[in-house]
Amino acid sequence: MGDQVRILYVDDDPEFADAVVASLEREDDRFVVMTARSASEGLDGLAVNGVDCIVSEYDLPDRTGIEFLETVRERDPDLPFVLVTGAGNETVASEAISAGVTDYLIKSRGTDQFERLASRVSTAIERYREKRVERRLRELARFREEIIESANVWINVLDTDGNVVLWNEAAEQLSGYTADEVVGHDAIWEWLYPDAEYRADIVDHAGDILQGEKAVQEFETTITTRSGDERTVSWYSRAIVSGEEGDLGSVAIARDVTDRNRRIREIEEKTAALERQNERLEAFAKIVSHDLRNPLNVAIGRLDLAREQRDSKHLEVVANAHERMTQLIEDLLTLATADDDVCERRSVSLENLVEACWEGVDSRDASLRVELEGTITANESRLRQLFENLFRNAVEHGRDDVTIIVGDLDDGFYVEDDGPGIPAAERERIFESGYTTAGNGSGLGLAIVENAVEAHGWTIDATEGDAGGARFEIRGVDSKETNRP
Repeated sequence: MGDQVRILYVDDDPEFADAVVASLEREDDRFVVMTARSASEGLDGLAVNGVDCIVSEYDLPDRTGIEFLETVRERDPDLPFVLVTGAGNETVASEAISAGVTDYLIKSRGTDQFERLASRVSTAIERYREKRVERRLRELARFREEIIESANVWINVLDTDGNVVLWNEAAEQLSGYTADEVVGHDAIWEWLYPDAEYRADIVDHAGDILQGEKAVQEFETTITTRSGDERTVSWYSRAIVSGEEGDLGSVAIARDVTDRNRRIREIEEKTAALERQNERLEAFAKIVSHDLRNPLNVAIGRLDLAREQRDSKHLEVVANAHERMTQLIEDLLTLATADDDVCERRSVSLENLVEACWEGVDSRDASLRVELEGTITANESRLRQLFENLFRNAVEHGRDDVTIIVGDLDDGFYVEDDGPGIPAAERERIFESGYTTAGNGSGLGLAIVENAVEAHGWTIDATEGDAGGARFEIRGVDSKETNRP
């Protein structure tokens, strides 16, 4: 028992009550005795003070000791209750037993009755506490079993011979074998691993745990389920050890990682494919920048010499072809070397950048209206590519005097022209590399625009402008700041 035992003694005889209190506390120094003179007063004390045992006289002023016992049992079915009566009575004893009394004691003369009472109280409390511990252990065991059964991971327990002693519901669902089929033997491993050589390796892993050579094992295996499916399972297994009895077996927790491993392989394959593609792009960029640009520069130089000697409309066609080839090489290099993400960003004035980009484009007789202001956080080089290619696209596909408007949106900006516009059926294809309706276009300009937009995490949509021309809306520019009131 604990260091202190709290006892409630109920009796309307103060002289006898004092004797009981003194005797009980003298018999066992752990006893702390509180008194009450009626059942009602005892119930009040029980509600306020937690007690380990009640000792009550049968004859109480407000009810009998049995009626008091029945009220106590409604509150606590197991609390030790010792009934004391002045005279033996089989009827009273029978009623007390039926009401759930813990012990029954008849008063007698002499001090030995107090020794008997102390012994009865001590025994009753010992049994009560043992039952409470046993009940708590049963509750914990039931709670543990419920956790194991309701867990969404496979849990099994083996004894030291490798026989299954526990097989939870998740193990049943994944393997296809029920606990009734599995528990009590080790045949499950032959069912899960039909290949003898592979099974031997798995059994070695489990044996290291069971024989105490390793405390913990983490590994993956491929099991064959009852339906014949192969699933990859990740295991965490450890020994069950008792300080007194030594090794008792092992517990294993398993998760089906088939889908996870497949996703990892897919990601790895895609990553490898992207790396190979990047290597090819780098090699291509090298070819474009050196092997194509050098002979083109020679051709342009030779053309300049030829034009100094004579003028011909045929040479003008060659010059236009050179110009187109130069633009095509620049566009190819831009696409080949552009990053999918932009790390270097800073505050950029939209109005200033738009006007600077316009100056860098062969605008012919076209005009620009800038109806936006403020700043955004962006990579200036990629943003310049975006505007220059949109401007060039408008000039190449519109009239010579096309008007281009750059304006504000709530979460971004737009570029719009009053040219012929883009047919609705073509708007999904215009961002594809190589797609063009202009005879002298590379088909890469809008692909460069989309690449720059996506690298910033924005979106772009092609739609129809107010004058029927093309309108490109760039949204998702959440770092935009304007100076407007």
